Amino acid sequence: MIVYCTERFKSVFKKLIKYNSYKLLEREVIDNFFNCSDEQIRHGSTISGSNRFNIIKKRLGDRGGFRAYFYAYVMDNKIYLSYIYPKTGPQGKTSLNKPFQKIIFDETDEAIENNDLFELSVTNGKLNFTPTSSNQ
Repeated sequence: MIVYCTERFKSVFKKLIKYNSYKLLEREVIDNFFNCSDEQIRHGSTISGSNRFNIIKKRLGDRGGFRAYFYAYVMDNKIYLSYIYPKTGPQGKTSLNKPFQKIIFDETDEAIENNDLFELSVTNGKLNFTPTSSNQ
């Protein structure tokens, strides 16, 4: 599975990991998108979908942990992380409203279409964000 993310996901992620309350976030992303099977990656609540892709909301960590929204493209073996948020702590949210979900999904569609993404990889237990060709 190839893991990509949008600029919004990267920005929110970088902001959150600065908080001590969210020190486990990086480990949760790695464990849930790199250290598991494709089926485990796709496990979550499907918000929308088709034969080509599903939009999934996934719980990361224990109760009160984090939620990640992403596109899972079944045929291409790719996922596109759109947004992540904590359920608790100083930046905590209970849920995302429908208009904001539409914004992040539209942004993700546009980023995929324009190849304006970051490819994620893991080195020494840390996430790396490598710009795709048009995102340099």
